[in-house]
Amino acid sequence: MSESSVEKKGRLILICRGDVTPPVAFGLKKLTDAAEARGLQVVRAGFWGRSQNVQNTSGDSPKDSTRRDYLLLTGKTGERFVEMTLARGGVSAENKPEGVVLARCPTGDGQTVTVCGGTDERGVLYALCELAARVVSEGPPALELAAAIGSPSGAEYPVSAECPVTIEYPAIAVRVAGRFIMSERDDTWYFSDDFWTYYAARLAENRINRLQLITGFDTAYMSPPYPFLVKTPGYESVVGIAGKDHAERRGRCLAMLRRIGRTLHDHGVEFCFGIWQQKPWTSNQDYLVENSPPDDLFADYAQKSIAELLIQCPEIDTLSFRVNMEAGVKREKDGRRTNTAEEFWFGMIDSIAGTGRRVGLDLRAKGLTDAMIAHAADAGLNVTVPTKAWCEHIGLPYQMLQLRSEEMRHGGNFNGSRRYSYDDLQRQPRTYDLQYRLWNYGSTNLLLWGEPYHVSRFIKSCLAAQATGFEFTVPLSLKG
Repeated sequence: MSESSVEKKGRLILICRGDVTPPVAFGLKKLTDAAEARGLQVVRAGFWGRSQNVQNTSGDSPKDSTRRDYLLLTGKTGERFVEMTLARGGVSAENKPEGVVLARCPTGDGQTVTVCGGTDERGVLYALCELAARVVSEGPPALELAAAIGSPSGAEYPVSAECPVTIEYPAIAVRVAGRFIMSERDDTWYFSDDFWTYYAARLAENRINRLQLITGFDTAYMSPPYPFLVKTPGYESVVGIAGKDHAERRGRCLAMLRRIGRTLHDHGVEFCFGIWQQKPWTSNQDYLVENSPPDDLFADYAQKSIAELLIQCPEIDTLSFRVNMEAGVKREKDGRRTNTAEEFWFGMIDSIAGTGRRVGLDLRAKGLTDAMIAHAADAGLNVTVPTKAWCEHIGLPYQMLQLRSEEMRHGGNFNGSRRYSYDDLQRQPRTYDLQYRLWNYGSTNLLLWGEPYHVSRFIKSCLAAQATGFEFTVPLSLKG
């Protein structure tokens, strides 16, 4: 864009208060890029009343009536300077997580300033991304919180009218996107820094605040994930045999996992590492682990390995386990294989707690027992219980109150009432959070999930059931 073009359209005077953390810096870049693409010069200032650069911000330049300067203040709503500016405009925000505030306020000297703030780091990020999207769509008038109402002949931007103050809080606290890693075919995106920078940005812009990277879904690759990522003390000979150089690939996989976590954090997104199979549970999967411990030592190996993974990858915020027979952990009862192996999971819980890491722990409802929930609570861990909203499908936007009669006939379920429905998960007092999962990896389900009214009704149904979050599977992310 030419310099004359920039001069014609004016400037964005940007006043940043408080710490510019990586997520806030990302939001500022989004807004800066949007403003510059619309022909504005972005100027940083500390205060509108001191800098010579901040003149004529209340109107057109006397030399060029087409030029316009826009004054923008950004920061957390609890930052004193931002708080005072909002108070001058009669705006107050509750100190709730991820709140977004957009408002026009007087400066006290005849000027007005647009405040783009949030109640916390993510709130500021979301507010900046929201304003950036408006600038892309509406042009510079969006910086005055204006909506287009018409365009006179020859005008480059529409005539605008002021919009009401925007104050938003999330309807539900935890919003999770789930991705699967299935085989070496996924190396093209797993090892791509450009992909993860792009992907984390997309999550942040759409206010998704957690990514779950899921390993071992009916694939021998990363089943278990430990030998592909870490060298477990006492079990150094156990290696993942994908690739030619075991040690080199293991180091690359772990280094990339850490970079993924850091990239997500830089965009205000939590990192959840999901483990479906501890080892393959069906006979049609090749075993891709060399020198795997025998069954009588496997629990000890897994427990030492999960601790080592948490130590070697501090970027992991939450662990997610499938705890039923699909985890590949056997337990015999009365000569019959049961749906879960409590003793194995007790050891895993103890090993996680023993690291001292304050990670979250998701224990999927299918196969989960009351004893396992109590054991995790006793270990001091914060537990979330995810459960599918509508079995293997996307159904109506509410949850099943009880199992289908077809499911009730499956006597092999160790705790059949928890297979898909949520009825007994509502017993009070509850020592865990509840989370719903849309099992929407099919192509036809994409259209239904993307329908705004369906999404709205689904979120409201989660609130009615006192869930703290939901998860959906990212379309086209499963190469099974």
